[in-house]
Amino acid sequence: MSLWEASLSWLRGLLFKQEMELSLMGLQNAGKTALINAVDNVGYSEDLDPTIGFHMREVTKRNVIFKLWDGSGQSGFRSFWEGFCRDNPAIVYVVDAADLDNLFISKKELHKLLSKTSLNGIPLLVLGNKMDEPGALSKDAFTEEMGLQLLSDREVCCFMISCKNYTNIDQVDFAVRTLTILTSETWSLHHDNILSDKPWRVEEEAGRVEWT
Repeated sequence: MSLWEASLSWLRGLLFKQEMELSLMGLQNAGKTALINAVDNVGYSEDLDPTIGFHMREVTKRNVIFKLWDGSGQSGFRSFWEGFCRDNPAIVYVVDAADLDNLFISKKELHKLLSKTSLNGIPLLVLGNKMDEPGALSKDAFTEEMGLQLLSDREVCCFMISCKNYTNIDQVDFAVRTLTILTSETWSLHHDNILSDKPWRVEEEAGRVEWT
C-alpha cells in the first residue's frame, strides 16, 4: 500500500461512517473502563467497580462506530483475551503506568498474549494510563519496562494517557485507525507527523526497532 493509498483510506474514514471492533485488555485497575468512559465523554469516576467478564459498548467517534470490549483483567479471565483479540484490527493494551508493583506482571501477560499464533501481525497500541499520578513512569521508562523495544513482528504504537484528565484521549481512535492502515510490509513506522507520540520506529526492511 502506497502512502497515497493509505492517505485516501484514512480520508475516506473521515467522510463515511465505519464500524470497528476493538478489545481492551490489561490487568485489573489499569483503567480500561475509565478509558471507554473518556472516549464516550461520560466523565471520570473514582468509584468504578472491577469488570467481571467481558462487556461491550458502542461509541461513535469521528464517523466511526467503535464496538469496544471491556475485558476483565483478573487472572481467571486472562486466558480468554486471545479469543477476544482475534480478528481485531488492532490490540489495545492498557497499563497502569503508576503501579510499579504490577508492571512486571502486566509486561508478562502482554508478551504471553502476543505469542499466540492467532494474533500474529495484529498491530498493537499500548496505553500507559494514569500519567497524572505521582510516581508514574515517563514514556521512555515505560516503553523500556514493558519490553516494547523487543516487538519487531508487528506495528507498535505507545501513548501515555490520563483518563482522569483526558490527556491524549482524542488521539487514541486516530492511532488505532492509522495502525490498521500501516499493516503492509512496504510501510515503515517512522511517520512522526502521523503518530507524533510514538517513541520508536520499526524499519520493516531491516526488521529492527530504532529509538528516536
